[in-house]
Amino acid sequence: MVMKNRRVIMAQLPAGMLKAADFRLIEEAVPPLKEGQALIEVLYTLIDPIIRGWMVNWFGFVPMAPGALIPAMGVGRVVDSRSPGIAAGSIVSGMYGWQNYAITDGQTILLDQLPYGDQVMPIRGHDPELPLTYPIGILGVSTMTAYFGVKRDAPPIPGRNYVVSGAGGSVGSIAGQIAKMDGATVIGLAGTDDKCAWLTSECNFDHAINYRASDPATELKRLCPGGVDIFFDNVGGPILESVLDNLSLGATVLLCGATAVYNASGDKPNWGPKNYFNICLQRAVMKGTYCVDYHAEYPAAQEEVVGWIRQGRLMHRETIVEGLENCPAALIGLFRGDGVGKSFVRVSPE
Repeated sequence: MVMKNRRVIMAQLPAGMLKAADFRLIEEAVPPLKEGQALIEVLYTLIDPIIRGWMVNWFGFVPMAPGALIPAMGVGRVVDSRSPGIAAGSIVSGMYGWQNYAITDGQTILLDQLPYGDQVMPIRGHDPELPLTYPIGILGVSTMTAYFGVKRDAPPIPGRNYVVSGAGGSVGSIAGQIAKMDGATVIGLAGTDDKCAWLTSECNFDHAINYRASDPATELKRLCPGGVDIFFDNVGGPILESVLDNLSLGATVLLCGATAVYNASGDKPNWGPKNYFNICLQRAVMKGTYCVDYHAEYPAAQEEVVGWIRQGRLMHRETIVEGLENCPAALIGLFRGDGVGKSFVRVSPE
């Protein structure tokens, strides 16, 4: 019997806000395994804003073309293996894309020639208490971005304020909590009252601003009368400009993401803030953070994060949508502000 593989591909290059017509669900036969290969059934796939940038090559990866599989991190189970290093039944994670099945040689997803490295990583056995989503969720790239962004690139100053945009998301919610652990007064910006309530009631943020229900500039001036000391920015756009208008002397602005402009039209969005010269006037520092710079330190950081979770010091949420066919809608919803914390699609039952 020939196995069928459903895959979500890019139907056309997106222009402006993502829409359903930018994606297409197709079905193909799974090719027979060759020596050295393994077949992975994808259990969970990640829904992440960066996928929008990958689709139009804003970040310097190999350009995607219509017909290409949508790339995304995933967790799966090895259902068949002709590779001595990959045992059938193992739980693995890697860049498997939005599909039911992926074929790997341990280094490359062979079914579509995705231009990203694939890491085969058994995740059950060393700690069976950890949920399957953890390797690509709370222990994945988003949390590592938050951890090293706060710990290394923009360390908090005890007693000073630390403002985080996109605070209801997987990076911002963790960054704010780590900054609070290190003694800062933490203020989060999020897009719904529910997210703001979660930040202050469970995540230990001191304040949360619903930027859709109030004016962020006015609220930041009220909460930070001496100016914003450190800003961890995941959003860009008008919120970044609001902060730049209210910097303290010698402030730090850490650029992590720009979700406000990911859905811009054209080859390149308008990244830059129009009031950037305030950085000069306030003798501030603006810099970027990129977690891959600290890749060798991930294991120690992940161990510390697991410890915080078990101690009840670090809160996180997962938004899980059912069904591969709903991946496009889940990604589109992410840019509307749907979901809290890290978002996944459950592709197959555990």
